Amino acid sequence: MILPACCITVHVRHPVPLIAAGLHAIVADESDFRVLTDGSDALRADALPVVVTDYDDAMTIMRAPGKDGAARGARVLVITDKQRELEVVTCLAAGAHGYLGPDCSAPEVLHAIRQVARGGRHLGEKAAEHVACSVTRAALTARETEVLALIASGMSNKAAARELALSLGTVKAHLKAVFQKLDARSRTEAATVARQRGLLAADAPASPGFTLRVSRGHAGATPPGSPLHAA
Repeated sequence: MILPACCITVHVRHPVPLIAAGLHAIVADESDFRVLTDGSDALRADALPVVVTDYDDAMTIMRAPGKDGAARGARVLVITDKQRELEVVTCLAAGAHGYLGPDCSAPEVLHAIRQVARGGRHLGEKAAEHVACSVTRAALTARETEVLALIASGMSNKAAARELALSLGTVKAHLKAVFQKLDARSRTEAATVARQRGLLAADAPASPGFTLRVSRGHAGATPPGSPLHAA
């Protein structure tokens, strides 16, 4: 078969066999695509391929380009069920050029491959929403994330302070900043929002019983009934 001059090289290397077979079937009939299915072919390709894979494989490729059968400089299109905000933003920051969910349609996959091959980017609806939201949000600092993780696991403020070698007042200050950044009114709500965004592990144990509301008033002394006051 004579390939067109503008032929797009597509390396299908999704690790789930059924998904890989479906992707191969989708792209194989396109006259402007040349489909590669193994690493040696990808490394010998005369044009940089668009690699279509899942989240974990994409992160491996981008952290070690040119290894594990992926062509150095390849453009990466991710198709994955990992759809939390931090996962999407982390993968794109690592170098992914496209990001789709598992419910994407065949026409969207083809459009995404062509878009990525031309040097553009393509995001599925949920991924695009996460990126837009992340731009407008203040990120948690590393210390705020540590405090939140300990509190979400059930630790009291005093226990978290001992664990991190901080004063009790400093822990409360970090928690107040966490509540403001996550727009949360309780320790439980903060943990829930953080898990939804991928800031905490989804399977991390929830902190029991913290459902009191926090005042959004001045930054003075913490009232006894506030979730920040939990000893």
